[in-house]
Amino acid sequence: MPEPGVNDVSLAGPGAGGSPAPAPPRTSDGPGTPILDATGIKRSLRTSVGMPHVNGNFRPERKLGEGSFGEVWLAEEWVNERLLRKVAIKFLHGDALGRGAVAELLDEVEKLGEVGHDRGVIGVHHVETTSDPPYFTMDYAPGGSLGQRLRSQGRMSPQEALPILRHVAEALRTLHSKGIIHCDLKPDNILLSEDGRPLVADFGQARFKGRGRPNPGTWYYMAPEQMSASGSHTETATDIYALGAIFYEMVVGEPPRFNTNHNEIIARKISTEEVFEAYRQAIVNAPDPMTHIRLDELDIPLRTIVDKCLQIDPEKRFGDGAALIAALDLRERWLAWRPVLNRTLMMTVAILVAMLVMLAAVLPMLMREFRTTYLQESLHRDFNTARLAGDFVQDSIDDSLTLAQNWAQAPVIVEAYQKRDCQMLETLLFDFVFAQSRNTGPDCSNSAIRAAAIYDHEGVCLAQVLVENDKLLRTRGLSNDVTSVVWSWRDWFNGMGNDQPPLVTPYPPVSRPSISSPYRGLVPDGSKSEVRVSFSAPLDLPGDENHLKRGVLVLAARPESMFRWSRDPQLLKNGLVAVVDRDTHLIIHGSIVESDRRELIPLGEEKFPTKCEDGAIEMREPPDHLKRYIVKTHDEYKPLVENAKREESQIEQLDDFVDPVNRQHYLVSFCYLPRSGWGVMVQHELHAALELFLRFETYIYLIGWFSYLAGVGLLTWLWSMILRRRHREARFLNG
Repeated sequence: MPEPGVNDVSLAGPGAGGSPAPAPPRTSDGPGTPILDATGIKRSLRTSVGMPHVNGNFRPERKLGEGSFGEVWLAEEWVNERLLRKVAIKFLHGDALGRGAVAELLDEVEKLGEVGHDRGVIGVHHVETTSDPPYFTMDYAPGGSLGQRLRSQGRMSPQEALPILRHVAEALRTLHSKGIIHCDLKPDNILLSEDGRPLVADFGQARFKGRGRPNPGTWYYMAPEQMSASGSHTETATDIYALGAIFYEMVVGEPPRFNTNHNEIIARKISTEEVFEAYRQAIVNAPDPMTHIRLDELDIPLRTIVDKCLQIDPEKRFGDGAALIAALDLRERWLAWRPVLNRTLMMTVAILVAMLVMLAAVLPMLMREFRTTYLQESLHRDFNTARLAGDFVQDSIDDSLTLAQNWAQAPVIVEAYQKRDCQMLETLLFDFVFAQSRNTGPDCSNSAIRAAAIYDHEGVCLAQVLVENDKLLRTRGLSNDVTSVVWSWRDWFNGMGNDQPPLVTPYPPVSRPSISSPYRGLVPDGSKSEVRVSFSAPLDLPGDENHLKRGVLVLAARPESMFRWSRDPQLLKNGLVAVVDRDTHLIIHGSIVESDRRELIPLGEEKFPTKCEDGAIEMREPPDHLKRYIVKTHDEYKPLVENAKREESQIEQLDDFVDPVNRQHYLVSFCYLPRSGWGVMVQHELHAALELFLRFETYIYLIGWFSYLAGVGLLTWLWSMILRRRHREARFLNG
């Protein structure tokens, strides 16, 4: 049993140098030269350098070292005439022979033979047990030992030490797989090849797993259980502790749990058992190594591996070299994947943020653009409808003006007017209106004309027929009020664009066919009101060159009947038609029906000019059914009128117009009619027009958010799997 702390000599030399390789031995060197046989040459070489006797073609160079079991020499061996190699020869001391010495040598050679020339382990070439002294040759490591490297150059960086840790761990994996436990792994027993690769050497303390008592190693490198006297078998975890201690010394500069006081205490012990127990207690009670934790170059997984290797309890260490290699591989994957995972995580977050921005900002913007395009397309469809509706309205206005002008120029009308034959005028108007109604009887429910009248140059009504309860009636004899009021201030008489203030002095009559501003009128029985528009035409007398006696023929029409098509539900589904005049008086609106008297807005005049029996004109208060009621204007239509006037197509379009009547939102295509100054609006309910788009938008948002949430869920699941695996790996690294 070797003394603790004293170990067999290293097989390393200080370097790969040495004298040049000698030539093969010769038996003759020419005439006159003494010739030595092989035995003489070998004896001469041994005598010159002091190396013990060996068999074979060896040339000794120098002694590499000496230990308690023997000494090691460096020599050159001729394998054949062409191959020369350097080997280390280990001789067993003669005083070490005796009880079990040869058995110890054979046991070591047996262990080395088990691993042969595996990578990371010194290989054995020849064994001579019968020589005096016994010896065996093995690989020579010209780089010296790791211990020499640490003593000469000091501690290493983790980047330099890590390859050595891995190579030695791979060698331990090979040894442990064959049941061999080194038991004395330390820096001096790790040799460095010519290229710096570490080689495990000196198996003098090695044991097969499950065979024999624990063998001691070297202080601060051997695990505390190696000092146990319980007789338990030494397990592979002892080599893991030693390798962890070697790596710790490489990066820190001293072995773990090193304390000079421990050496003094151990030195005072007498028996081997006391020494063993003192060392074991010193290691067990020493604080955990912490110096390596403060090294910034040492990453956390590697610190964890080192900590696990240096655990006092062998059950908490890596079980063998294979487990340590697995941990090192795991660390490499951990470090290799960490930047990848970080970049992937950042990319994942960036993708999710980009998708969120797409959903929260870009998608709404795109949908707004699509909504605008969709509305423009809908408005484009209404463009032609508005123009067609405008043509219908303008044609109706032109037809009514032409009708008024034709009647005013009819010879029978002119002749009756010249004679001021009021009864004849009334009969003619009755016949004309009756014929215009195109009915077989006096039923005028479908007639647009609600009244026809002829006024003289002062505005006094000479004849009038009207519709009362859808019946065409003469007004003469019903009320003398009609024939006494002077109506020259009304727009339909003077054509001035709007009703003028009632004055005693008459306004001049129209000089050309004219359309009046809309007004509300009561039916004769006063039961309801209706919006009317009057079409006027001048009635000139022959020979009246200065038009001093010019009269006016007026046809009062009901727009609801003129534009009956505007209320056709098949014309505009979910829409309506509205018509305004040049001053934005509302003439027709699809959502308004005939209103009753409670909605009438009186103009506020108290007196009208009235012609007395003596021909004088005075201001008198008229009866209620002759009062004028205004049609409300809507300023909301003015921008439409003004913009449409400037447009070359006379069409103005809005994708969101709040109707002033019902306060609902509409798509509007407004067509301006230059000849009459009127405007026709084709309106579609915005919500109804957008129904298909809104449904599509809802689907898009649902699909978008569902896809986003599904993507978030999938990525969360994938990352949870990745992080769970990383957590398992971290738990493995942490023991």
